[in-house]
Amino acid sequence: MPTYILCSSLTAEGGQTLHTNPDRMIEVNREIDEFGCKLVGQYATLGIYDFVTIIEAPDNETIAHLSIDLSSRRTVKIMTLPAIPVSDLVGKLKESKQRPLHLCDQTQKRVGAASMTLWASTMRIGKLVSEIGRRAMPLVIVGERLPLPLHSVAVLPR
Repeated sequence: MPTYILCSSLTAEGGQTLHTNPDRMIEVNREIDEFGCKLVGQYATLGIYDFVTIIEAPDNETIAHLSIDLSSRRTVKIMTLPAIPVSDLVGKLKESKQRPLHLCDQTQKRVGAASMTLWASTMRIGKLVSEIGRRAMPLVIVGERLPLPLHSVAVLPR
């Protein structure tokens, strides 16, 4: 089953409930099992989160349902993260055929008075478009595989 990390922060009401009834955590852990999820580990932490809980769940929908259900009580705020085993990520990176990101730092005058030409892989196009938009400059994108419906060269005016 996929693994998820739940970073939880108690609300004032949640802290009060836990202080008066520490066994409430055990009850919540039973509820996690009732959702068809498996509790892998749970830790009290210092910092912005009070607890980190590692859970295996059948799918994204189940963990989202669990997270919403627990949060709806207004005793805890939860940030749910999918966890990818490093070995899976390494395997995926090895099979990837994506070219590395290459940027040209220099401003070039290819499409009018002030434009910037950038060479980029599909990974950072959105970020680049945002940055160019912030500078109010036209953008020329040159590449073979772009996530936008563009061909080899496109101009996106501000």
